[in-house]
Amino acid sequence: MYGSAADYFVYIGFLGLIIVFIMLAYFIIRRIIWIFGIMFGMSVGSPNYKAGMLKFLTLLFFFAGFMVFTYTSFYERAYPKFEEDKTGAEVSLFPAADYHSAFSINLQRSEKYSTSQGATIENGNYLLLGEILTPPEWLKNLGVSEGFRFYGLIKGSWTSNYIEMPIDVNVSEKPNDIVWRALSAIQDVFPLAGLEKYYVQFSADGFNSKFDVYVSKHGFKRD
Repeated sequence: MYGSAADYFVYIGFLGLIIVFIMLAYFIIRRIIWIFGIMFGMSVGSPNYKAGMLKFLTLLFFFAGFMVFTYTSFYERAYPKFEEDKTGAEVSLFPAADYHSAFSINLQRSEKYSTSQGATIENGNYLLLGEILTPPEWLKNLGVSEGFRFYGLIKGSWTSNYIEMPIDVNVSEKPNDIVWRALSAIQDVFPLAGLEKYYVQFSADGFNSKFDVYVSKHGFKRD
């Protein structure tokens, strides 16, 4: 499932997650106000503890449910499944004007569906940044497979002064979509699955060139 339907599942799950989060925050804030009211001798009434606890647990249940639904859809959409040591992406470079090269990357997400993205970059040495997704067993039981994505491009190398490029090479999700960015940020803080970051080195020198990137559990390698 790689088409627009997968996107809708992510959006629906994210919307539900936000709504339940707001309801949960409102519930907690009301209880905090009630506690402060007691502390300062205000007339705040007596809450129904049993009903309050039931409501709190219900909200927690729906929050957890939407979280799992949203990230199951997100992982399936953003991290395409890979076959061990099989070609995951094809990178092409072409000459462009003024010491620049045209960079493009094509990702074969399934037998019939691929995505591609490109940019014009200055000639030089680069790192193509990516990560490998390793879901826990409970997520695998929900249909999430080990996957990968590319998310950025850096000029230079780890052993020298490098400059992060103000572009986002991201063929496995929507790089400028606020929902995708929010879910990626939440994943960084509260990961439901393991992510390991890797990179691929290449040079842009103003000539035609092409290479394949192979994916395995241990990272990326190129031909």
